[in-house]
Amino acid sequence: MFYALVLGVLLYKEMKFKDAAKALADTAMTACTCLMIFASANVFAWFVTNEKISDNIANFILNYVSTPTMFLLVFMIAVLILGMFLDGATLMIILVPLLLPVVKEMGIDPVHFGIIYLLTSAIGNITPPVGLVMYTVCDITKVKIIDFARECLPYYMVLIINLLILALIPGIVIFLPNLFFGT
Repeated sequence: MFYALVLGVLLYKEMKFKDAAKALADTAMTACTCLMIFASANVFAWFVTNEKISDNIANFILNYVSTPTMFLLVFMIAVLILGMFLDGATLMIILVPLLLPVVKEMGIDPVHFGIIYLLTSAIGNITPPVGLVMYTVCDITKVKIIDFARECLPYYMVLIINLLILALIPGIVIFLPNLFFGT
């Protein structure tokens, strides 16, 4: 932030000091909004962990899901829903260590699982009601969340279709890693 301020005011001379004060205030507001959402997500993560909700999800998956494809579909639905309320790092800390043994047991490539997790989490983070990335973008661009969601609807569909293709055809995801590092 300091570097950008020095460049804008002193080097490029495109920003005045009063503009810099407004930019710093806007930055502080955006940072505070993100920190509040992150803090709320951590409280929710504590609740999920404390109430053993993630353990219940894992037990459900092991008891009722028999194929790797069905596992990935259930996993993507769960991560999409949880990604609307939790940030990606918190969700990863909760779910990935819990589900990695299930992934290995079902014969799913861990790289494939990781890519599917990252894409699903990213989609969840731009989806209402509490997507952290969505809030940040809306705050920076001064766009209402409802307008953002409405305009992004076609892109959500494309992202979901892309995610389904990558989940159902693992060769697309693991082609390059297998090419460079072997199977």
